This record gives sequence, structure tokens and C-alpha cells, in this order.
Amino acid sequence: MSGKGVIVFVNNRIYVGTVMLASSRYIKVRAFEPKLSKVLELKLYRTETFTIEPLTSLRPTLEDFKKLSNMMNGLKFIQSFDRTYFDAIEDIEKESFVGISLPGIKGRFSEISVIAISTWKSIYIFDIMILGSIEKTFKTILESKSTKKIIHDSSNLADYLHHRQKIVLDGVFDTEVAHCSLGFDENRSDLIECLFDHFGIPEELFDEEVQWHCRPISSSAIRIAALNVAFLKKLHIRLSTLMLNDVKAVCGLPRHE
Repeated sequence: MSGKGVIVFVNNRIYVGTVMLASSRYIKVRAFEPKLSKVLELKLYRTETFTIEPLTSLRPTLEDFKKLSNMMNGLKFIQSFDRTYFDAIEDIEKESFVGISLPGIKGRFSEISVIAISTWKSIYIFDIMILGSIEKTFKTILESKSTKKIIHDSSNLADYLHHRQKIVLDGVFDTEVAHCSLGFDENRSDLIECLFDHFGIPEELFDEEVQWHCRPISSSAIRIAALNVAFLKKLHIRLSTLMLNDVKAVCGLPRHE
């Protein structure tokens, strides 16, 4: 069992990690704790109540979660048009693909709180309630065809941006549309269901009620906003591979995992 990737459920918490030692008395696991965004060591005595499951090949590994931990701990929470803001915009403009989420937005009648954006190395949370508006360079990114936006359920975002911000969202890869088109679910699937279907990421990771429009914004809200975009680029790669495999199957070409 030593060296195996596992997911652990204990004391209403979830951990993802690698078994370092398994004895008759206890199991030692080096693991990532998502809510604290920390990597730590667990010592699970066999007399305790816990559940431990093997990680499938598609599940994020401890290394993936270490990277996520670094991104979460280093995320930029932006509430003013200062150097940090414009450095973030410049970084985002360099990317070919970015993950985007507007948590709490359900169409034109919603009120915006934050915009979360992920690149390969960073997560940015823009507090639009405090900033007061989506400024010009940000609008350009949202309307750009060249900067591809990975979004889960883009229809609600597009409706809000068009009717409330006069922004025409373009250059979108919609993970919900891709997920459903591959036959996983005839009905609409939210992001949590989608991540579980493809990576086995349990919903407990996101299981926290937050108030998006309370200020000062809570650390829980910032964490959930970041998690909403943290896996989008990985999900985009997974869905793109599956769609390409469908095309290859029709053409009689080898598939990729």
C-alpha cells in the first residue's frame, strides 16, 4: 500500500495524498487538506473511524494538489485599480486559455460579486463589488477571440454580461456543453458533478455555503471562488481529449487517454 495515491475521509474532512507507511497499527499519509490549502502528514490509527479509497488514474495526484495549494496560497485578491490589478491583467492577456467563473451569477437579474480567473500558475479574484465596474482592458479580454475562456455554463454569464455590462462574451470553451455532448448526462450538470464524473473529485471539497455579497468578503467565499476555476484547465484538456477520441474513432485512428 505504501506509495499509493489515496483519498481520505476523516472527521468530516477530506484529504488527498500518498501513503508513506502502512503498519498493523496505523497508516501514515502525506496529504493535501483543501480547506486549509496545506500539505500535512496524517497518522490514521486503525482503531479510528475513517474511509480511505485509492485514487484512480484520472484523479488529481498529491503533486497536482501541491500545485493547487501553492496557487491558493498565492492567489491575488484584487479590490483596487493598482499595480497588482494591471499586472494581473497583463498576465491574463499572455495566456491562450484561462478559466473564468462569476460565482452566484444566474443571468441578467443577478448581482455580480467577484470574477475568478485561473492561468496555469496563478489564480486572480477580482472584487467587482468594490472595484465598482469591469474596466476597459478587462472587457477586451472577455470579448477577445484569441484569449480562450474556459467556463462551466457560459450561457448565464453571457446573459448577465450582455444585459448588465454591455459585454459580448466570445472565445468560449463551455465545459458543461462539452460534458453533455459526450453523453455523460442528458441533463445539465453543475461543475461539482462534472469534476466528480471525470476526476472523482468529491463534492465535499466544495461543500460550503457562502454569502457572495457580504463585505468584507469571507475567506470561505474567496476559497470557493478560487476552487471554481482551479480545475477548469485540467477539465478542458480532459474533455478535449475525449472529443478528439470520438473523431478518431470515426476515422479509425488510435485513441489517447
